Amino acid sequence: MEAPGANANSDFCWGAFATLQELGNLQQAGLIQLYLSALPAAKMCIPLSTERLQLVKDFLQYMDHHPEMAKTDFSAVVLEVMFQTYPCVPSGG
Repeated sequence: MEAPGANANSDFCWGAFATLQELGNLQQAGLIQLYLSALPAAKMCIPLSTERLQLVKDFLQYMDHHPEMAKTDFSAVVLEVMFQTYPCVPSGG
């Protein structure tokens, strides 16, 4: 899948979200566990059906609502967005 409107910045962004998508796939397959070390109970479960562009849209929507995060490190913000947007739901509930 190619990044829409590719250039150096969009390629970096697309690659970052491709990595998140693949990590989510590995988690769903039970091959890895993703969690915030400060909050081990907080896990991220991105559904396999989630398209990469949706991950980008989730990030952009979060940034629209939290402009104060604009100068925060991308890695920290994108993980926060994904953990908030795609929390794991315990079985049976």
